[in-house]
Amino acid sequence: MSTKETVAILGGTGDLGTGLAIRWSKAGYNIVIGSRTLDKAQAAVEALQAISPDTPAQAMENGDAAAAGDIVVLTVPAAHQISTLDALKDHLKGKILIDVTVPLVPPKVGTVQLPEEGSAGKRAQDFLGEEVHVVSAFQNIAAHLLRQDVVIECDVLVAGNSKDSRAKVIEMISEAGMTGWHAGPIANAAAAEALTSILIQINRGGILSHSGIKIIGQEHESMAPRFSVIGVPGIPMVESGDDLSEIISGTLKAQDLTLEDGDVLCLAQKIISKAEGQTVSLASIEAGPEAIELAAATNKDPRMVQLILNESSEVMRHKPNVLVVRHHLGIVGAHAGIDQSNVDHSDGEQALLLPKNPDHSAALIREQLQQHFGVQIGVVITDSHNRAWRMGTIGSAIGCAGIKVLDDFRGGEDIYGRSLQATLVNRADALASSATLMMGETTEKLPVVILRGLPKASTLTNDGDPAQTAQDINRPLAEDMFR
Repeated sequence: MSTKETVAILGGTGDLGTGLAIRWSKAGYNIVIGSRTLDKAQAAVEALQAISPDTPAQAMENGDAAAAGDIVVLTVPAAHQISTLDALKDHLKGKILIDVTVPLVPPKVGTVQLPEEGSAGKRAQDFLGEEVHVVSAFQNIAAHLLRQDVVIECDVLVAGNSKDSRAKVIEMISEAGMTGWHAGPIANAAAAEALTSILIQINRGGILSHSGIKIIGQEHESMAPRFSVIGVPGIPMVESGDDLSEIISGTLKAQDLTLEDGDVLCLAQKIISKAEGQTVSLASIEAGPEAIELAAATNKDPRMVQLILNESSEVMRHKPNVLVVRHHLGIVGAHAGIDQSNVDHSDGEQALLLPKNPDHSAALIREQLQQHFGVQIGVVITDSHNRAWRMGTIGSAIGCAGIKVLDDFRGGEDIYGRSLQATLVNRADALASSATLMMGETTEKLPVVILRGLPKASTLTNDGDPAQTAQDINRPLAEDMFR
């Protein structure tokens, strides 16, 4: 059962009201649809559920809806704004009223015609008095887009005399999948309301449709840098031949998540290998003399050692229980990355190999997801590696696409002007390590993680830039002092 507030949407028969109802219901709010009569409210609920069967809503007359709502949303035409509020004044005291009214005067809706009070929002606040916290918002959103399962790129200006009430509405805007901005007191609603007529004219120009506004700028220097590590729950068990891009996009939708411009999507190597059919039955492997000899020295199954040799170009070190090799991909690590954990052994003992070309896998998934979500992202395929001079495993990148894998600061200067001689930053492994902390190593079932909020310019590559891949991380053999 929802623990959030009840939102009463008055006049919820239009695109804006039904769209907000759908999005806020998904965010956990209780929804009440109000209309002048109960019959009309019930018809509105039926129309809403025909569009979105999973959106529960109650039907009430406007007065009952306003009384039931912790937050009330007014979505009636401008001509009915004050008459509707007049009947509800007593039910609105102490509450937030989100007023979406735009003072459009047909047929000249493309011409700004603000009321004598300065704006419809201020007119509502003046009429209701300061006991009601009127917040003006949503005037510049293409309303029918709210009803669709799409990312809305437009921002929302939020005006109101109470800063706390504006903050609550901005929170609700975020939960509806958009970005809201404090626009100051209710008098400033005039700017958003006037913009609606301008956007109508832009849409009539035939170049754009559904135009809106987007606030851009540079974060203030006092803002602390931050980024988010978002685990994606609900990824099903992956099998050979599965379409990972389809699985990821479907799971994101089911979890009310999306990919945003500048995100880095990190994927555990296991789901790549499983989807690409890299599972091998040990019963199909016949160990040769070298494998048998190494198996005796390392206390390992000769068949597993043979698999390791098949996947490797060189044996680097070995001791009981450990066999360190150089994989054909150039990666140095234990057992050529071959794993038997979290693999189904019901049909006999199995082993999971690394992907044959993880950089190609990353590039393919990136291309498919960018097309699906209409954003620019990076993709990193992660695996757990040991390092010769440190204890424990750490997440590393074995496949990359769309990211700046290495940052070369050699020749630059530090904060004191000293020339940097050897500063080469491995950005790919840093990203992989961050994601691996969320993924876990055992039963977490979070093989997909989104990294969000990193500076796009220093994280992602641009079209036309030289491609950078995980192969760029491998140290050249001539420079390998541990070989």
